[in-house]
Amino acid sequence: MPDMLKKRGNLLIALGLLLLIGAAGLTVYNLNADKNAGQEAVAVVDDLNALLAETEIQVKSEPGWISDTEQRLLELDGRSYLGLITIPTLELQLPVQNEWSYPNLKISPCRMQGNPESEDLVILAHNYQSHFGTLDQLKEGDEVSVTLIDGTTYVYSVDAIEVIQPTAVEDVTSGEWPLTLFTCTLGGRTRVVVHCDWAAEESA
Repeated sequence: MPDMLKKRGNLLIALGLLLLIGAAGLTVYNLNADKNAGQEAVAVVDDLNALLAETEIQVKSEPGWISDTEQRLLELDGRSYLGLITIPTLELQLPVQNEWSYPNLKISPCRMQGNPESEDLVILAHNYQSHFGTLDQLKEGDEVSVTLIDGTTYVYSVDAIEVIQPTAVEDVTSGEWPLTLFTCTLGGRTRVVVHCDWAAEESA
C-alpha cells in the first residue's frame, strides 16, 4: 500500500511538472506571437503613414457623410488594408485590414463589418498587448480615430465599455454605434467590447 501511494504521488508530481512546462511553453509562444504581431503592424503603419503624408486629410466628426469616391485599399504582401486606427490614450496606432480571418488577425486588427460612412464599423483584434490587449483600460470620452486610405479621418469618442459572453454576437454587430471595437479577454472566455459615438465638435 505505501508503495502504491508513493507511485501515485510521483505520478501526480510528474503530471504537475508537465502542466507547468506546458504552461511555460504556451506563455513563451504567446509572447513571441505578440512581439511578431507588433513588428508586423509597425511596418505596415510606416507604409500607410508614408502614403497618407501625400494625401490631403479630411477630418470628419459627424454622422451621415458619404464618400463620393470609390473606397481605396492599400495592398501589401497580399493583404488589403482599409487604413489606420489611432487610440491616443493607449498610445496605439495600428493598421486595419479590410477583411478579417484568423491569419490576418495575427498581423493587425481587421474590419469585421460595416464602414464609417454607414455608421456601423466593427473592428476586432487579438488581445496581444501590441494590438487590443489594453482595450479594457479605455474610459468614457477617450478619443479613437480611423483614417482611411483616401485620407479621410473619422473621429469618435468612447461611449460605453462592456464585457460579454462569446455568444452575445448581437451586442457587437447590432450597428447601434458608429464604431465598435472588441477583443478576447485573457483565456478567451469573454469579450471586451468598446462602443464609440461620434466625437463632439469643438466650439470655435
